[in-house]
Amino acid sequence: MGKESELLKAVKQKDLSKVQQLLSKTSKKEKKKRWHLVSETQYKVEVRHINVNCREPETAYTPLLLAVLNGSKDIAKEFIHHNADVKAKDIRGNTALHLAVFHSQLDMIELLLSNNIDVNDINDDGNTALHIACQGQGTADLGSAIVKKLIDSGADVWIKNKFRLTALDLAASCNKIEVVKLLLQHCPQLRKNKSAIVEAAVRGHKNIVEVLLEYGASCNCLDDNSGTSALHEAVRFIRPEVVQLLLLFQANPDLQNLKKETPRMIASDLPSTQSDNILKLLKEQHKLSPRIPKMFSNTDMLESSEINSTVMIATKNYPELPNDMSWTKNEPMYCSSCTETNPNTQILDGNLSTFWVIPVLHDAWTILDLHSEHIITGITIFGWKSPQMIKTFYLQCSSSINGPWKNVTTQTCECLGSTDPKAPAFPQTFSNFTFRSQYIRLYIVDNHAGSYICFQGIQLHGADCQVINALTQCGLQTEVESFISKGINTWKKFLNLSLHQVDELVLHSESKSKLWELIYIGRNKTSMNNSVPNENTFLVSATPYSHISWRDFARLQCTVRAWGF
Repeated sequence: MGKESELLKAVKQKDLSKVQQLLSKTSKKEKKKRWHLVSETQYKVEVRHINVNCREPETAYTPLLLAVLNGSKDIAKEFIHHNADVKAKDIRGNTALHLAVFHSQLDMIELLLSNNIDVNDINDDGNTALHIACQGQGTADLGSAIVKKLIDSGADVWIKNKFRLTALDLAASCNKIEVVKLLLQHCPQLRKNKSAIVEAAVRGHKNIVEVLLEYGASCNCLDDNSGTSALHEAVRFIRPEVVQLLLLFQANPDLQNLKKETPRMIASDLPSTQSDNILKLLKEQHKLSPRIPKMFSNTDMLESSEINSTVMIATKNYPELPNDMSWTKNEPMYCSSCTETNPNTQILDGNLSTFWVIPVLHDAWTILDLHSEHIITGITIFGWKSPQMIKTFYLQCSSSINGPWKNVTTQTCECLGSTDPKAPAFPQTFSNFTFRSQYIRLYIVDNHAGSYICFQGIQLHGADCQVINALTQCGLQTEVESFISKGINTWKKFLNLSLHQVDELVLHSESKSKLWELIYIGRNKTSMNNSVPNENTFLVSATPYSHISWRDFARLQCTVRAWGF
């Protein structure tokens, strides 16, 4: 093993020329030509006179592994070009990629990844290179760059090491906030991870817990590894700031873990001073304005298993929906900033001279409960030319007023219109999206560099799904778009249809009878008796319509009586 010993020694000494000499048996002239050819064409040369994969007995390091450890990129290149095994492992199961990541060598990582090294290979601890990168000791920027490179090269974010921890779990436990954000942005499904938030809570990493919650991690799930929740452990390890944050996101202080403990029980067993402080936080949870997750990727759209709202592939263009001030309230459940003057309800009052004034620079929201599912195809923002005007906003939907929320669209309002707050508001309409939901959140990201946020109103474009369902029930599914395009896009408008309108809109007599029957019953069910013609008027109006037979009318009356109206 004489030449191999020399080779290992040359690598340790970072002696590139000696390495080249040992790897080549050709004359000096041929050698120069050969090295030039290898570096320019990037093909690999098979070496038979020396073992390029020889190892140190104690560490099992090959020359390539040593070159990586020493940060000798040029020497590593030579071994790769001479067909060294990039998959070789040291005594602890680390590949060259593991070692390059250990030492935060981005250029070496790029070299190895470009030469077919397995990005998901594991060492004896079950760690991939990504696991190691997420614990990195380098600068935040370098660590993020390495993680991004690994992810872009196909690193599997779901692999667990022998301690059953994923890369996200390790990033959370090591307080690597930029890495945590990067992982969640790359794979929004990681919000389903149950361990990371517990790992961060145990260590008091409030910022990490907050990021995880904002991306939709559940604060009321039990970690598969420990059988406990983030609030349990934040209380146990006396992390009051984390406890309060979790309570803001509606963590349950009476949730039982696998040991049948609740956070409240754990708090009661703490030393007296800490116990009193934590128990007070738990007791006063109801006084806190609840926070709702705000960060969701557009690529992570609405899974039916989690949320019933639907983002539709085919975009539509429906008329404006009349505003209803009962859609929202000036309460913490409905908005992030409740004020007595200029509240959030004023964006629905139809008065474009009133404002919603929000005393923050960024990150404000209001929730709309439309009372029934609607198909939404657009939104108009009424604003003005002011630094206070909203700029970037998300339109989000959910199957519950409590979330989780999903981005449907991200839009940007221009600073347009009058600078005079008494002048008519300037409308900006945004469309090219279609979704169905009862619950909608307008999330305002920022403004145009003003000292607070202020704008006049909004108007949704869409249609009430009750109208669509009723038309479908009458066999008129092919006429839905026609009805909606004529402005019959709310349940109230549908119930206010006259016999004359039904006659104009529907050709088939049986469908007309069914439709009018539904309208008649619907009016009574929604206590709109004042909109229903009395019996005499109905009879007079009905007689000219030969398509509505007396038999149909009699059947309608019997049906109405059977329903108890």
